[in-house]
Amino acid sequence: MKKVEQLLIEQRAHALFGCGLKAERWLSSPKQAFSGLSPREAMERGRSAEVIHLIVQAEHGFVF
Repeated sequence: MKKVEQLLIEQRAHALFGCGLKAERWLSSPKQAFSGLSPREAMERGRSAEVIHLIVQAEHGFVF
């Protein structure tokens, strides 16, 4: 079972992208911000705060 924190991050990503498929693709794709890890992998390694920070930046119009 997923941690509540991970579920909340996934919900926020879905809201950001407006499409579950786009959010899942973003969550599963490697990102330079996480040294080549996907956001999902980063969360599994205890870096959930960094994933949230990147989502907040995107919500406010910052490009990543």
